[in-house]
Amino acid sequence: MDKKPLLCFTGMPGSGKSYASKIMADEGYKIFEMSSVVTNLMRKEGVPIDAYSMRNFSTELRVKRGKDIVSKLVVKEISGMAGDIAVFGIRSNTEVEYFRKHMKGREICLIAVTAPPKTRYKRIIGAYRDREDEIQNYKEFVWRDNKETKWGLAMAIAKADLVVANSGSKSEFSKDIRKIARSFKGGSKPVPCVAHPLSKKR
Repeated sequence: MDKKPLLCFTGMPGSGKSYASKIMADEGYKIFEMSSVVTNLMRKEGVPIDAYSMRNFSTELRVKRGKDIVSKLVVKEISGMAGDIAVFGIRSNTEVEYFRKHMKGREICLIAVTAPPKTRYKRIIGAYRDREDEIQNYKEFVWRDNKETKWGLAMAIAKADLVVANSGSKSEFSKDIRKIARSFKGGSKPVPCVAHPLSKKR
């Protein structure tokens, strides 16, 4: 019996993951945000949420409870869940491997969303001002990129099964994400990750 895909999205801040998640939700996928797991823990512990506190809390969390702790908490939520699922905010290969090990009924497909740094910065400053973990300037943008790179984000992007470039128009990006959503959709037989037209040669 073929495994049902579990789509895991990764990408640097501002690459377009949040917009992609809205499209995937519109296509009928159940959406789970890795960052929401962290912010929920912060609220429980009474920690104020901003760009610095969230990254520092996340780093401390991984040091104390392991690099795969966020994946563990997400797996607890989605294990045994039916339907089409997409997880957003993968930060390292350690997290990906945890999903592969503990979601054996699913084929894990890692999808990287990419965009140039200047484009990402303009998007963040222009569109994400209401986010709790928003940045205020380019210095904070670089700091956040460096912090998340140390978690292993760059390596996760490099090892992604599929890569979607988001440096053009929003409509072009939307079309690409919808194609991915529909090709893995559960109604008809979904395309295996390794057989997808955008997949890397292995």
